[in-house]
Amino acid sequence: CHPSVLLPSIDVDHRSVCRHAVGVLLGKGHRSVALVLPDTQMAGDLASETGFLEGVGRHPQKEAIAAAVIRHDGTAAHLASRLDLHFRSPHPPTALLVVKPWHVFAVILYLLKRGLTMPDTVSLIARDQDLLFSTVQPSISHYPFDDHVLARRLSRLVLKLVNEGSLPAEPHLIFPRHFPGESVKPPRLPE
Repeated sequence: CHPSVLLPSIDVDHRSVCRHAVGVLLGKGHRSVALVLPDTQMAGDLASETGFLEGVGRHPQKEAIAAAVIRHDGTAAHLASRLDLHFRSPHPPTALLVVKPWHVFAVILYLLKRGLTMPDTVSLIARDQDLLFSTVQPSISHYPFDDHVLARRLSRLVLKLVNEGSLPAEPHLIFPRHFPGESVKPPRLPE
């Protein structure tokens, strides 16, 4: 839910996930990072952007980090045009954090078409989970959550609703585990 919407809800903690993911990328030595997300204005996507920027802002060398938010309209053509702007810049991103599974594959195809390899040239982390992420080579770093955790959390909320008659108007957030995959490595040193 958006912060102004006061309703009980349950969701993935996208803000914390993106803050963690940018920490992983910066920890590997990347200093040019980008968040790639559709321009939906959905609460989870806005929280993702906030977490990404917080992660960059908390880094001890934040002044030396080039961080970009690449918004697109969800189409492959617009995504490619937005990525072109950044990859043709003097300091192209060496690491991407991508929102939505289908956009992850669109970004990978974009990179391949331009001769950029993952993770050798560009590292990549997916904010969301998809069954294919752990079955492809290289496996994609992402944040899966256990369905059992969701079921337990939801069961507790339902029992509380039955016993107390209402739920507090607040979000109940789940932090998924980090699956490191093989799509992140330190940036290539300039030749």
